Amino acid sequence: MDQIAETAGLSKPNILYCFNGKEDIHMTLLSQLMETWLDPLVEMDPDGNPLEEILTYVRRKLDMTRELTGESRLFANGILQGAPRMQPHLVSDLKPLMEDKCAVIARRVELGELDRVEPWHLMFSIWATTRHYSAVEAQGTCFCRKLTRTAPSDS
Repeated sequence: MDQIAETAGLSKPNILYCFNGKEDIHMTLLSQLMETWLDPLVEMDPDGNPLEEILTYVRRKLDMTRELTGESRLFANGILQGAPRMQPHLVSDLKPLMEDKCAVIARRVELGELDRVEPWHLMFSIWATTRHYSAVEAQGTCFCRKLTRTAPSDS
């Protein structure tokens, strides 16, 4: 609590006035984090070029992982613990959004605009790949020295 108050530039009593304890602070952080984490998925344009939309989504997820390392670990740890505090958000926010985006990907596969892929597995693979960078930052920096953003080449 002291660290939160110091970082926020507020006194501990002011923090406790705004929240009903550590659990309330944690839930607020998770709610805001879920919104942030879902933004790139929300912004995928169902009418856009499907490959470009997926690549943009991957880039945004990688950027978020790089810029929000601590938040990424907090989210991943919550999931690894069975998501007890995030379950309401997963059910009410993430699940319908994923169903919608996966239906779009499936439709684009049916139209021949994307290679045959199982949409849910594609999304899970993107999540696993992008989260890996924050979850094992020490390993990544050891092997890669500096993780840089590079655009895929056309060749």
